[in-house]
Amino acid sequence: NEFLKKAQLRVINITQEQIMFERFDENEKILLIASRSKYQSELKIPEEYTDAEVIFKNGCSNIDLLAPYGAIALKVKKSKG
Repeated sequence: NEFLKKAQLRVINITQEQIMFERFDENEKILLIASRSKYQSELKIPEEYTDAEVIFKNGCSNIDLLAPYGAIALKVKKSKG
């Protein structure tokens, strides 16, 4: 996958419950969030990902809640302008 070969990495947040990081290039961005806890946790995603496409999730994770040891990936296309 060309995107994964060339995309840069930005760590957004690491807590006891979650790790959140972003992979990005000039055309798109993917936000990845993984749970580090055996408990469900609330997600507070960056505003720019509010309407993002969910491209991966496991467990019953969704844009608001992260399942125990779950994960979710959200993708947005960067606007050209």
